[in-house]
Amino acid sequence: MREEIDSINIGNRIRLTREKQNMTRDSLSELIDITPYFLGQIERGERNMSIKTLIKISGSLNISIDYLIYGIKISDDLNNNSN
Repeated sequence: MREEIDSINIGNRIRLTREKQNMTRDSLSELIDITPYFLGQIERGERNMSIKTLIKISGSLNISIDYLIYGIKISDDLNNNSN
């Protein structure tokens, strides 16, 4: 079964994680080589990003791609599977 990708929730997770790490939109966009304007569009769920950009965001924020896409932290997934 194929689930739809929720761009708004992905963008929210990116923004919240970036802010939690006290990182500005300018600094993150510089790290991942996109414009701050494009990053803002991603964070608002207005534009989709490439897999390459998703990987760069994940690495720069030190969070898993699963968390960005599905909201699942690796430790949450491991805890749920151990039951």
